[in-house]
Amino acid sequence: MSQVLFEYSFQPPNVFLGTTTDMKLVIKNPDNGSTIHFDGGNDKSEIDVTFPIGKGENDLSPSLNFTADSLTTGFTCGLASNGDYFRITTSNAGGTDLAPGSSIEINFVNVVVNSQEGTATVQIEELVTMDTAQTSVNINKQQQELAVIPWLDDYVVGEGQFTTLRWISMANTAVEVSGFESGSGTKSFPVEGEQPYTGHVQVTVPIGDAQRDYTLVATTPSKRSAPQVVALTVNPPFLVSFTSNKSGTLGVDDNVVLSWEMLYAYQVSLNTPLTTYNSVISPRTETPGQDLVQAYKFNYSNMPDQVTYTLTGQGFKKPATGKINFKLAPVGLAYFKFGTNEDGNLSGIKFATNPPDWIAVEASIAEDPATFTIHQPGGTANVYYLGDNDTVHPQIQYFEATDKGSNNFELSWITKNLRTLTLNPGNYNIGGSEINKGSKTLTINSSNTYTLTGTADNGETIVSQLYIEVG
Repeated sequence: MSQVLFEYSFQPPNVFLGTTTDMKLVIKNPDNGSTIHFDGGNDKSEIDVTFPIGKGENDLSPSLNFTADSLTTGFTCGLASNGDYFRITTSNAGGTDLAPGSSIEINFVNVVVNSQEGTATVQIEELVTMDTAQTSVNINKQQQELAVIPWLDDYVVGEGQFTTLRWISMANTAVEVSGFESGSGTKSFPVEGEQPYTGHVQVTVPIGDAQRDYTLVATTPSKRSAPQVVALTVNPPFLVSFTSNKSGTLGVDDNVVLSWEMLYAYQVSLNTPLTTYNSVISPRTETPGQDLVQAYKFNYSNMPDQVTYTLTGQGFKKPATGKINFKLAPVGLAYFKFGTNEDGNLSGIKFATNPPDWIAVEASIAEDPATFTIHQPGGTANVYYLGDNDTVHPQIQYFEATDKGSNNFELSWITKNLRTLTLNPGNYNIGGSEINKGSKTLTINSSNTYTLTGTADNGETIVSQLYIEVG
């Protein structure tokens, strides 16, 4: 037998004898718990609810003729095949997760309460994990006399948040509720409909207070019932989880989806390297590399190689915070070359990064050699050279393709200061005089990126990428 996973309660918590009422079962995953998965498919996880049936003081209802409806998406409830108990399962074949602080709500409709005063114990069995667990909930049955039975939809809220105070009453003409902050603090609600009478009102806890008691009294022109008190409590913000769909080292153009579960916060904000976003809603997509480079625009030498996202929930007392860090991969060179070759006369300098559109770059193309600088996450920089006056650094000065028809393409290049040159895909090692100037005709049946990689005598390398579109 394992430990019980959930917290169980009925609303209303008590009932009047000889009445017919709806009863809501609330199954809550505790705030400090972990996400619980309900298996779907043929071998479903389940929670079994067994009501004591009969006419005695320890029974709730004379018969099991009432029905059940799930008020929570992803779950269903119905009588088991033998008709002895109710079975709560997921309605999704792939299963359903129940996060900490979340609840399953099952409404039992038209429950007929028997006429014997006493306490009925509802048995509950969890078959959710490999082991089973059992617990029970007591329901007191009380006489049809001047009285009120109150309860709260939520007994714990965040600062500034509201919940609903509900009640059923008997033998009265009104229900007085005291504990409100405004006016006299008391409001009177005349009864309507048939007994047991029902009513409700929105309630909260004044800002700065940790708890608020609400007192209810059933009244007639000449009598007042015993008062019933319910306590509404305020909790500080609680961050259940803060996760990302990606981890490890990211490219500067990678998107991430940030997801979180935050309880009892009146506002959730997300701090990025660039700015702070208030009132954010989970999930949210961010691009860490772009946030970083925009934040360090014109200050690239101080740019770190990690990006931190901080989530903050504001509320009662201390805020709840969580952080996620991402490390960024270096930015590569796509090409730094001349775009035009007219009988060996090169012109029209072109440059691009890999991934594209990285803004932390500088190009100086007015002099020979021209330079192209890529500022990296982490504050370093890579400098590339282009021009005849440079005799040291590796250059791929020209790399283009000519469509020869029938999916044949002639790839041509001009380089400088290289001792090795490789063309991929295909791992073609180019040698001799063709390193400096050469071409290769390939049959290309689908669009692809071709890459020249060259190494200079000083050990530095350079690449030039060319996308060839087919069709």
